[in-house]
Amino acid sequence: MSGRIVAGALVATALGVGVVVGLAAPRSQQAENTSATTTAQVAQMEADMATRDKWLAAIGDAAVTRRIDGMRVALLITDGTPAQTVDQVTSALEQGGATVEATGRLGADWWDPTKSSFRGELATQMSASIVGVEGLGATDVLEHAIVQAMVPGAQPGGTAKSAGSDATGASTVAEGVPNQAVLLEVLNRANILTLDHPATGGVDALVIVTAEGPKGAGAAVNAAATVWEQYLGATEIVVGGEAAGGSGATSDSIPATASDAIAAAADTPESTRPSVVVISEPKITAAEIVMGLKEQDSGGSGTYGTAAGLDIVAVP
Repeated sequence: MSGRIVAGALVATALGVGVVVGLAAPRSQQAENTSATTTAQVAQMEADMATRDKWLAAIGDAAVTRRIDGMRVALLITDGTPAQTVDQVTSALEQGGATVEATGRLGADWWDPTKSSFRGELATQMSASIVGVEGLGATDVLEHAIVQAMVPGAQPGGTAKSAGSDATGASTVAEGVPNQAVLLEVLNRANILTLDHPATGGVDALVIVTAEGPKGAGAAVNAAATVWEQYLGATEIVVGGEAAGGSGATSDSIPATASDAIAAAADTPESTRPSVVVISEPKITAAEIVMGLKEQDSGGSGTYGTAAGLDIVAVP
């Protein structure tokens, strides 16, 4: 239950007590007694909420600190995700002891339905530079290309081999290793992927940070995550931003993107099922992100948050 709902219930209770107490006094004193009692109740309520918030923060910190120490993470941010959401995720990973090895940003053209023909042509042109995509459709080809462009030597099957360099320092591409530089250049020009900074070596986990988007965008993220989990074994989708209807996520509503991702995950084989974290209670967001990655790293998956409709409510 969120603080907003708790506060509403306590205010109602305080008002009720004030009225009952006031009935025993003359009418001239009733308003004064009611006001004084209500003020005292509200003050106590505020103190209780402050104590609760401190408790949540302390428990959250204890649950998170160094839990994923040494984990190497690639961060992939979808178009339109608020910077505040990205900052929350980055802070949680750092507190958990993880290192963000690469940060990529997906452009709107990656999923835009009106660009499907363009993506099909692009996938055909790029396929020779991508490992392990023989016989796959255009969407899958591009999803493989995105990970192979972000992580040096990444290959499906949970392995990542770093490409070497020759005597001059120029990168070399061994047989069976994706041409990372070519993939990144093409995806960048196509408004599909840009990198704030690339990974210099292997990566253990992928964290996709997304927000409210057009109908179906959440399902598209989830479908892509099942491809990306073939490389990393630990894949998590963190949903923040605006909720359906234009207001922030609360205990009784979750973003449509999250709904789509959770629904799609239910039909995904457990071996490639990503976890979904919905940012609905900021004080425990870090714990949800870190504990979700721990579960993914152990071969499990789940949906985390305090919003109604989630399969699991994360308790640090």
